[in-house]
Amino acid sequence: MEKRMPSVRPEELINAVRFSSMETVKNLLAQGADVNGKDSIGNTALMYTARRHDRIELARLLLAAGARIDEKSNDGNTALILASHSNNSGMVRFLLDNGATLDSKNKSGYTALTIAESWGFTEIVRIIKDATEGRRKLAAEKARRDAEKARCDAANALAAQRQERLKRARPSTALRPK
Repeated sequence: MEKRMPSVRPEELINAVRFSSMETVKNLLAQGADVNGKDSIGNTALMYTARRHDRIELARLLLAAGARIDEKSNDGNTALILASHSNNSGMVRFLLDNGATLDSKNKSGYTALTIAESWGFTEIVRIIKDATEGRRKLAAEKARRDAEKARCDAANALAAQRQERLKRARPSTALRPK
């Protein structure tokens, strides 16, 4: 079967995200636009959305359509890095809530946090640090649960071994003298 090329070029979706309505974006996605298509500098529609304030619903639409949240541009920027650089606290929070990687670095070595710190965007610094602490706590809780499960599994395996040894140690009632 021959693979059909999308009829919508990536730039059309990107321009719709930048300059048009949500309906236009929805129509282009319905026509098969590649939600992860890149322009000449490697930016995706989500990356352009991340820079703009009050565009969370559009970002939600793009993620629902399969946009990769941690996609990188040619210079290594992610949507989170771009939202941070644009002082877009609502978008930073939205991207973090949807699983954006906190420690992605662009080609200059900057993360969303280091960019926010260098520009003095204190609200974004707080949001990122809170998310970092929240994820650290979740990871610690998961590690605790995993360790507890491993202890339970080991105890169950030991109990099963003991049961098996007991079965072998008891003579069969059929072989006992009467």
